Amino acid sequence: MLNRGLAAAGCGLMKCWLLYPVISAPMPFQMALDEILFRRLESTVSDTVSDTPALRFYYSSEPWMTVGYAFKNGELKKNQALKICRRITGGGSVTHGNDLIFSLATRKEHDDSFASVRLSYLKIHEAVKCALDSLGKNARFYRCDENLPKGKDCFRFPIATDLALGEEKVAGGAQKRSSGVMLHQESVKIPKGVSPEVLMKSVEKGFCEVFNIQMNEAWLTPELLHEAGTLAKVKYERA
Repeated sequence: MLNRGLAAAGCGLMKCWLLYPVISAPMPFQMALDEILFRRLESTVSDTVSDTPALRFYYSSEPWMTVGYAFKNGELKKNQALKICRRITGGGSVTHGNDLIFSLATRKEHDDSFASVRLSYLKIHEAVKCALDSLGKNARFYRCDENLPKGKDCFRFPIATDLALGEEKVAGGAQKRSSGVMLHQESVKIPKGVSPEVLMKSVEKGFCEVFNIQMNEAWLTPELLHEAGTLAKVKYERA
């Protein structure tokens, strides 16, 4: 088990989030690990040290497609070449392998924006926008008054509050909420000329600035990794 008390000890009076180590792995494992962090928050008592928000950056170790929990099998293209994994969050299909992915598991009490789906998307994407802007990429929000076509491919069919570089969607997310706990999963395309590591560090800094927080390292314990590996096999590799 993660010693969250030790992880949170260095935060002082400043709000602190847990930051897990970056890993590259197949998407069933990544989805399983996200779900476990989400379920652990669900099972803890609010206003205790163990309900600290958990942020995790990761990569898909090979090309995968993830689809939202309500995505119908019949909506997938025939002869789909990519391996497919279902998320517990909503939304359509997202192709992974050349993107930076992050997840945030948190209680809604940890920030005023987390009580609202729309406001939480906006503030999380403000952190991503700050990161892209700091790299000279000048990201913009898609607006509610834009005539945006609808479709199941998330990066071909953006929605309001997603982020764009020029006319191309560069970042979008999906959420699951239960018992006052939120899981946000995000995919960010890596812009040309920017290394994944630089982008990741910039997004981390964006979170710290926008949410006025400090990051404190958390541990991926052998027990947590084993639990994620088991869940991946019994649930996500069969999705």
